[in-house]
Amino acid sequence: MSNVPETCIICSSKPYSLSANGLSMWKCRKCGLMWRQSFDVPISHYEEKEGGFSEDKEKLQRRNIRDRINTIRKWVDLNNTCDVGGSKGYFVEELIKSGCSGAYGVDPNRIQVEAANRRGTPMIAGSTADIHKIFPEKMTKNASLFHVIEHLPDPVKTITEIYNALPKGGYLIVETPDFSSYSFGKLNYKHKLVYEEHLFYFNSDNLKDFLK
Repeated sequence: MSNVPETCIICSSKPYSLSANGLSMWKCRKCGLMWRQSFDVPISHYEEKEGGFSEDKEKLQRRNIRDRINTIRKWVDLNNTCDVGGSKGYFVEELIKSGCSGAYGVDPNRIQVEAANRRGTPMIAGSTADIHKIFPEKMTKNASLFHVIEHLPDPVKTITEIYNALPKGGYLIVETPDFSSYSFGKLNYKHKLVYEEHLFYFNSDNLKDFLK
């Protein structure tokens, strides 16, 4: 378990308390970052979680991934990309199918990593604490984090580890829900993406400030 920050991890401002979808939250008065008041989801939850998707949901996920790849590759050469927190390895598989070489993933869940390896998908069981060794060995140029940053109890530490492991000129690609979007505000945060596993809730502006 990690300690819950008492001030905003982006701008160091004092937060105020609120309830979102039945969960006690802190919200920064200045930049709008939200985070849970209790980080009660241990890393073992992700290391041991089996999970699984229906055939229809897997097809939808893969279609969304192909859309991501087609968008991102307009600006970034996706060869030698590591998908950090790559889960079942779908993004890596679609990268390879799209012609990207040197693609692989890292995830702490050995069950899902082994399942991906059996399908022939290059996934490594590990965490960001290991990537300072893995990235040079794999000649990694870029790292992707798709719907991972909101699960991290210490995103500052994790992003710093990735930044230090990436080569000069490498890219970090991040996707996370925008909690200042119309849909969240309209529902007053009573949304399926506001739940226990999501510890931090970013918007497009404070995420950019955080990464800077």
